[in-house]
Amino acid sequence: MAEWRPADVVLLTPYGDESRKSALVKEVQRRRGFHRLHADWTHAAIYVGDGAVVHVTYRDPADGNKVVDKQVADFVKLTRIRVRTNDDLNRQDRLAIAARAMELVNGSFRYSRAKAFALALGGQKGDRFRFSEPLFQGIVCSDIVAIAYEGVLRRPVFSSADSRSVLPATLSVSPFLRDINVSWCAIPTVTSQHAREVR
Repeated sequence: MAEWRPADVVLLTPYGDESRKSALVKEVQRRRGFHRLHADWTHAAIYVGDGAVVHVTYRDPADGNKVVDKQVADFVKLTRIRVRTNDDLNRQDRLAIAARAMELVNGSFRYSRAKAFALALGGQKGDRFRFSEPLFQGIVCSDIVAIAYEGVLRRPVFSSADSRSVLPATLSVSPFLRDINVSWCAIPTVTSQHAREVR
């Protein structure tokens, strides 16, 4: 994670058995015309530094469906991770984007099942819903990235002209971002018996 910087976009997808929600997200993104390589990313978060990301999901009842910050280490065992960055952002903008994401933590925004359901129904022909309506005041995971970036850069970065919500696949395919290689190393646990033998 040494190369990760605040404001980097973290995309995730589960290993092995996936939930119905993840399968639905993949299906929706494929129906929207995204290639499988992009449609298979089912969750998005924004890196804020010190090994933490800001995200929102309904899957963890302890979070109360609120925007929370969580350690990347909590995701590593269960998910594949892809990190994307924009090299044109200066340090000040990066920190401001991360700060904007942190402002959302435990704030008034909550995960919106209604919005997620509307996105699923939207299909390739575009959304049939106006997300400004009170029913859709919540957000989905990738909205956090759009809110943080667009709040600081003061222009649409990921959303499109037809006001479709940002999806994880939108962030995966975005030319605004480039990939950072992600690799992990495991540090073997040394037993006390082995430690005594080494001494």
